[in-house]
Amino acid sequence: MPQKKQKRPPRRQAAGQPPARGTHQPPRRSPPPRPPASRQSGRRPPPQQPPRRPRRAEPARSESIRQVQKHRRQKRKRNYTLYYILLFLFLSTTGIVLSLTVFFNIESIRVEGSALYGEEEVLSLLEIKTGDNLLRVDTGSAEDALLGALTRADSVKVSRSFPNALTVTITDGVPSAQLSSGGQCFVVSQSGRILSVGSEPEPGSGILIMGVDLTGAAEGDYVEKVQQRNWEEASALAEENDEPEPEMPDDLQNVRTFFAALRQAEYSGVTAVDLTDSLSLTLYWENRIEIQLGSFSELSYKLAFAKTLLTDPQYADIITPESTGVLDVQDTASGVQFFPSEEMTVPGDGVSVWNWDDGREEENAPEGGEESSPAESSAEEPAESSAAEETPDEGENPSSLPAESAGGEPSGGDVSQDTPSSTA
Repeated sequence: MPQKKQKRPPRRQAAGQPPARGTHQPPRRSPPPRPPASRQSGRRPPPQQPPRRPRRAEPARSESIRQVQKHRRQKRKRNYTLYYILLFLFLSTTGIVLSLTVFFNIESIRVEGSALYGEEEVLSLLEIKTGDNLLRVDTGSAEDALLGALTRADSVKVSRSFPNALTVTITDGVPSAQLSSGGQCFVVSQSGRILSVGSEPEPGSGILIMGVDLTGAAEGDYVEKVQQRNWEEASALAEENDEPEPEMPDDLQNVRTFFAALRQAEYSGVTAVDLTDSLSLTLYWENRIEIQLGSFSELSYKLAFAKTLLTDPQYADIITPESTGVLDVQDTASGVQFFPSEEMTVPGDGVSVWNWDDGREEENAPEGGEESSPAESSAEEPAESSAAEETPDEGENPSSLPAESAGGEPSGGDVSQDTPSSTA
């Protein structure tokens, strides 16, 4: 049988060649016309994107893979966080160890502020030495040790000066009053610290104040602590003997109240004060007049009345500027008496004079002006009056003689209307 002629597959036409004869070519489709470019902007619009096909639901395997990858990422993040925490702790510990051993070691110690104690003496008493670490030293205990050793200092401050220095600031105690007790005279500073102990008053160390019990006190003690210690010892002794507990002494409170009244009446020329008996207060004025004031009742009025008699010219015929004697103003209602006495003895013999405005000129002095030395301005001012201007901060050394306002006392009125009586 004759074999059928097999048809050959059509040849592929090479690109760019004309189609072979006898072959059927589909008609070319011309591309869709492009929209004309905007004449205003000169830019062609972006080509239109075909609509996205809806995403097919992933199989369960893909979802589990994604969950595993997410878990791994979270675990890796936690590992990094722990790593950073451990690195921070390591660096912090290393820094602390180096700071306490290698860095911040003391290379120099500076002493300043004192005219009574030299640098070598202070450094020999200081517990801190060069080479010690600045962060490990206990400045509080060093201050207490120095203050106990430097009995004439009012305060001691030990401060760090980074990176490698230490500063010791000492404030010398300035005599402000002299307390007479038990045949001894105690010179005290404005903070109430005993600077020296002697048998006689010291000229220029403050006026003499009598009536404060300082039994067992020594140089470097604080008046208030001494009285507290004496009261505790007396209470313990009374408890052993089944006796009633003694009352807390009010000597310091009496001193504060009395000098507050002196400031209110603006007294000057005070040379001594006797507060031994709270019912018989005595003031010595200009080392020649003894003013008997009686009790604390109406103290401000009696002080103002006595001041008027001593300073008002209309009473100069009764008490002359040269008169010496005793002025009794204990009871102004019944009468005031003056007893002249040419041989009157004043306690302390006027070693110092106290004025109500001592120290205020320095505070109000303009900058750059001449100022008196602190020793001259405050040597004659007792601690009762100086502390009235400031309130001590907590944590400082207790001030035994601060001045307080004389609350409840009537102010001095116009005593010129009263006619004092004079008795020779």
